[in-house]
Amino acid sequence: MVFQLRYRIFTEKEEKLLRKWLKENVKLNGFSVLLHRIRKAKDKLKSDYELLEEVLKRIEEASES
Repeated sequence: MVFQLRYRIFTEKEEKLLRKWLKENVKLNGFSVLLHRIRKAKDKLKSDYELLEEVLKRIEEASES
């Protein structure tokens, strides 16, 4: 079985929408839908992020020994 890891959470377009909103409080086309999806998936996104943090910590610890 071959697994393929995604290299990003957000697409380039989603990242652009979010950065524009965070920096300039501008809501470009598609922003509301993206925000709705983030709210809907927030628990899973948080869980995945916490798992990633644990994995990265373990990798760092292993490379130090």
